[in-house]
This record gives sequence, C-alpha cells and structure tokens, in this order.
Amino acid sequence: KTPVLERSKQWYQRRVRGIIRGKYSAMLAAVILLSTLALVAGEGVGHNKVLNFPAGDNTANFLKFNPDTDETSALTVCAWLRKTTSDNTRYWFSYAISGQDNEIIVGENDPGSVAFYIQNSNYIITPAGLWPVNIWTHICASWDATTKAVIMINGEVKASQDGLFAGGAIRAGGSLVIGQEQDNVGGGFDATQCYQGDVYNVNIWQYALSEEEMSFLFTSGRCGYGETEDDPKVPYSVFFGQEPQGDAKFVDGSCMDLEDPSVGKVLRFPPQSEISTSNYVQLTADFGADSLDSLSICFWYFKAFSDTSRYVFSYAVSGDDNAIIVGEQSGKLGLWIRRTKYLSDAALEQQTWYHICTTWGSDSGMAIYVDGEKVGEAA
Repeated sequence: KTPVLERSKQWYQRRVRGIIRGKYSAMLAAVILLSTLALVAGEGVGHNKVLNFPAGDNTANFLKFNPDTDETSALTVCAWLRKTTSDNTRYWFSYAISGQDNEIIVGENDPGSVAFYIQNSNYIITPAGLWPVNIWTHICASWDATTKAVIMINGEVKASQDGLFAGGAIRAGGSLVIGQEQDNVGGGFDATQCYQGDVYNVNIWQYALSEEEMSFLFTSGRCGYGETEDDPKVPYSVFFGQEPQGDAKFVDGSCMDLEDPSVGKVLRFPPQSEISTSNYVQLTADFGADSLDSLSICFWYFKAFSDTSRYVFSYAVSGDDNAIIVGEQSGKLGLWIRRTKYLSDAALEQQTWYHICTTWGSDSGMAIYVDGEKVGEAA
C-alpha cells in the first residue's frame, strides 16, 4: 500500500496549497492533522464497476464461478445493493455444493426483509420493510459456528441468533451464483426468484466480521475503501474478473473515478480506545507566498470520539505553535488564528459525516460553516 499512500500524501500537499490561499506569516512550518476522520486508503480492481441485472423475470442473467474457498466454520458476506423489485423470495447470492443446493443463500424473503440461509434449514430473517427499493443499501450476513449469526443493514444489527448451526461447517468446492438461486449445482434457476437491480463491492470473508467492522464498512460509504482486520477470501476484484451471463453486465457506477489517487479514499485515525500521539500526518506546507491575509480550510469530517476537546488541523510556525487550529473545545467547533480563538455554537454529533469550512480574512474576521450553513462568525 505504500505507493498509494505516498501518492495520496503528494495529492494532499497539492490540495493544501490549493485550499489555503492568500498571505500569512512564515511558511517554513508543519501542518499536522490530528483527527478522527474516518476511512481508509486502499485501491481495488472493479472500483466503480457495478454489476447490473435488468428488470424482468428471467433465468438467463447471472454471474457464476467456483470460488477458491476452504471449508469454514465462520463466514461473512457483505455487499452494496440497489434492488428494483419488492416481493417474496428474490435471492442475489447463492452458493451450492453437491448434495446441498442451498449451502448459503442471501436475499429477500418477505418484501423488504433480508434472509440468510445456511444449508437450507438454518436461517435468520430480518423483519419486513427494512430493505427499500431503488436505494443503495449495505447488507452484511455473518455467521460463526461457535457464537451466532447476524444480519446488518446499513451498519445496524437487524437480526441476530445465538447458536445458529452450532458446530457446523460450510463446505468447499461449490458453485457461487450472483443474481439467481440454484436448485442444483450451477443451475436449476427459477425466474420468479431472480434478482433485479444493482450489486456492488461483494466480498466474502472466511471469518465472522465483528459488528464494528461491518458498521465501519457501511460508514466508509459505497464509494469508499473500507478495510477489515483481515482481507476478504473472495474480494470484489474476483467477481469483477468473471463474465456475466445473459443481459447482466458491469456498468460504470456513480462514484468519481479519476486518476487522482485520493478519490474514494479517506484518512482514518484509530478509535478513541486506541488513541495515541503517534497517529498523525505531517508535512511542510508550501503555500507559494511569504504571508497570508486570508484563508479557507474545508474538509469532510466523521466524528468518532465522545469527549469535548479534540483538534483536527494544526499549523505551526517558529514562535507560534497555534498559528492555525481547527477543532472542538468544550463541545463547540472552533477556529484559532494566531491564538485568537473563536468558538461557534455548533455541536457535532458522533458517527455523522459533516462538511466543515472555516474562513479568515484580515479585514473580515473569522467564520465557520457546517454542511453549507454559516454557524457563526467573529470580527
């Protein structure tokens, strides 16, 4: 990952020069980011390539291959889905082996529910109405033979059962189909059970992700690069390497897909339980000027801490370690310029994305904006 991170650092240096403009004192300084922004750096084949299944009942549209998996006593399947139907018994994930065509099934049972079957008779199902039509939804189904099975929708547990298929194992050597439900290995499709809509970023882990990891994959966003403790056994790049059948096809998604290495990536710092003074990004900022008489700093911010005083952006020069600071103090979002402090009335909630802009001008004073709305200003 080093090349990606290095390119992202170079991009960030360019962005710092582009975002902070004007004239300010002493450019031989370090900009230090100390924050709880969320997400990760990462790069994957198939990014922004969505597997589309057109409308209409059929048995011709699917993606099929034999995954390189081992027999396992734990498993997690996660994906982003945007379905175009709402009725009974539609399944988008089907894994079958000889003698058991329903080794794993994930799909819809009652309208708007999510169903997770293991070897046909072991299953959990969420209440109906939780999976909307025509809206991107993040779904995870996780199982561990020693603990429980869980279904999470958009980062929240919607079904859980202790002891499901306790002591059991999911067997290797089967056929995996996306878009249809197998009634025999590799086939036996029923047109009334076909999936219709979009599937993106399917991943299979041969262990049970924690609820925190599954929630993080959702909060990372559909266009992000959420990571887990261990890499998936079958990543989305493997799905993207297969040939869809019928009218199923990979299409361009709505995520930005530029050469800029920062696209789809967010700088993530460990949670509050793992806080450390060693977690930061530091660089020497070249603003292209000897001094500034105005500036603007904007960024997306995901707050993951519970205490009231944390700082996301720190710019220091010789003789003034608080030349610019952006962060929270006493639960209020604030801006510091040359030790002059302004605290707005904005109080940010945890586990929520915010777009934050702070501005300063030597003749106009300071202002703070949250999600496009001015939340305060001071001369």
